[in-house]
Amino acid sequence: MIALTAIVVAAALTATNAPPTDVPGLVRSMARDDFAGQAAADELVKRGKGVVTELLPALKDPAPRVRYWSAAALCRLADERAYQPLLDTLRTDKHPIVRATILWHLQHFKRDEVFDLAARHLNDADPLLRGWAVKVLANGQRRDRLADIVALTTDKDPGVRNDALVAAVQLAGNAQFDLIKQVATTDSDPQVREGALRCLTLLPEKKPEIVGVMIRALGDPSRDVQTAAATLLAKGTNQSFGFDPARPAKERDHAIAQWQKWYEQNQSTLRWDDKLRRFEAK
Repeated sequence: MIALTAIVVAAALTATNAPPTDVPGLVRSMARDDFAGQAAADELVKRGKGVVTELLPALKDPAPRVRYWSAAALCRLADERAYQPLLDTLRTDKHPIVRATILWHLQHFKRDEVFDLAARHLNDADPLLRGWAVKVLANGQRRDRLADIVALTTDKDPGVRNDALVAAVQLAGNAQFDLIKQVATTDSDPQVREGALRCLTLLPEKKPEIVGVMIRALGDPSRDVQTAAATLLAKGTNQSFGFDPARPAKERDHAIAQWQKWYEQNQSTLRWDDKLRRFEAK
């Protein structure tokens, strides 16, 4: 569902078949699949605000796909006639993708209250809405909601925890290093721990301590986390010491010991090279 929502919110795909020429036909074509839905929405937006009156009834269409692509088109057109109907649909629709699509695309209306609305959905019962609310606030650089977002890094849903951590880093940068380190070492979900390692690459100031966190992750119980850590370390330092998650534990431990020794010897002189995109021991 999250992957599908990502397509709805941010896709730039085009359908292989030419869309219908009439608005009702375009709306009906949305039901076929998300490729057709994207193409129809793009075509409606091209036609401008004159399609709004005919498009509004699609917010009540029986097919969720028609509702969320129509909502995306209406938000992109940013016509005031659609604003309240979109809010009503956000409040009453039972389908989380429809609601998440509206919550994200309401940003096209350029209103501060859209971010206040997103903040209220940080406590939504559906994790999909909580996650997209976090993304809206991060996209709007709403640092006044940072504390609320950080609180969601302990949410019961791993996807929300991951989204919250990414958003916290986007809003506060290196100030969230300790939080990243905590999530990378203590979160119960390996995908969230792996996501925390990748958050280290988002930090605007690359400090040697980043390498230390990644080395520690080489000993993670999850092979996927170990692989991510090894890959990031190889890219970020041009070192590997033969670490391979597929090798026996004894060989992995030996490679980790070599990593630790190298880090201890070079930590004080490690500097990030923007040109090489990696740490160099100066």
